[in-house]
Order: sequence, then C-alpha cells, then structure tokens
Amino acid sequence: MLKDEIVLTVNQISRNKQFKSLNTNYHFWADPGFFKETSKEGDKELLEVMMSVNTEGNRPICFFPLEVKEFVTDKKLDQVLNVRYFVPGHILFDQYKKIDFSGMIPGMNTVVQYAIMLGIYMGCTEIYLLGCDCTGILSYIETKTDSGNFEYAYDISQAEAERMKAMLGGVSCEQTFYGWAKIFEGYRLLGGYCKKRGIQLINLTNGGILDCLPRKKFENVVK
Repeated sequence: MLKDEIVLTVNQISRNKQFKSLNTNYHFWADPGFFKETSKEGDKELLEVMMSVNTEGNRPICFFPLEVKEFVTDKKLDQVLNVRYFVPGHILFDQYKKIDFSGMIPGMNTVVQYAIMLGIYMGCTEIYLLGCDCTGILSYIETKTDSGNFEYAYDISQAEAERMKAMLGGVSCEQTFYGWAKIFEGYRLLGGYCKKRGIQLINLTNGGILDCLPRKKFENVVK
C-alpha cells in the first residue's frame, strides 16, 4: 500500500503485527522516558522493541536525539540499527526561517513533529499523518484514576503497561497539560510553516482531537 511512498514511523509502532508491511524508511525515538536507565523487565523489553524496527529486507534509518547518544552506544543499539542523530534546541515560532536537519532544529513536545520536520527538510511537498489522534492525554488521565487502559495501534505487554504507569504517574497534572498545549501549538506552527511554503500537511487519521490541521479521508488519498 505504501511501497512507493517515503514512510516515517515513530515510537513503538513495530509492536503492530502489520509493521513489516510498512517498509518504513525512517524511524524516530525522542521521548526522554524511553532512555531511562533501569533494569526492570519493561525497560529490557523496550530495547527489543527498538531493535525490532529492522525487519526482513528492511533496515530503516533510526533517528535519536543527540543527547541520548551515550544511551544508544551503551546499549549497543548503534551496532544493530542504522542510527542517525538530530539536535533539538531552537524554539519554533511563526516567523521561523528554515528547518534544517543538518544543524539545530526546534525542540518539540511530540516525536511526530520531528518526523514532520524531516519530511520538510527532505523536500516533501505532501506530508500525510496517520494514527495521530492526539488522545495520549487519556493514558495520563487513566493512570491518575487507576483505570490503566492504554489504547494504541498495537498491543502492549503487562511489563510495558507497568513501565508507562510508573513514568506517567511521576508527572504532575500541570506539567502534563502544559505539555499537551505545546503539542497542539507545535502542530499549528508546523501547519503555518508548511502553508507558507506550499507544502500540504494533511491529517488522514480517522477520528482523534487534532483540530489545527486540514483533514482528508485515508481511502481518498492512499490507494
């Protein structure tokens, strides 16, 4: 379905049983919660998930923030994965001049936005988002209310559920909701950046709450 497209994926999508069929070209990891040093079962499992983006006949380029290079080398991920690094640090604003992945780029609050910026840097004139429903905030609410139901495009193990609960439970409501406000701001600013340059940034996700980007139906775009 996507074999003739440039495919960028993020986080733990390799847990999805259909991941291999995506033939992803680039994969991103950015959330600091993925790089904490512990010996718990969920963290060991996460390393296996990171390495599983390599599939039969496909070894995508995997991007990590430069600040976690020591983690990547200590865990020998660079010996398995085709690793590259990016350097977040700038602040994205309405008049931001140029997104340049060869230097410092804006620091964002969600990994998807780094993937969008790489697409912009590579000269893509059409960038389509899939699975970007922006409902991750519900995972935080469920953690705080002890319901513990995490919904993703893939199944997670009990060990991963426990890892996520521990990670989310240590963050205050104020921090979390501020972070989510910055996520929506980031999508709005990237949408404006693209519009000024004639780049189509379109959300093909079915449902969700991302309301600052134009939408199209998946079946009308992906044949």
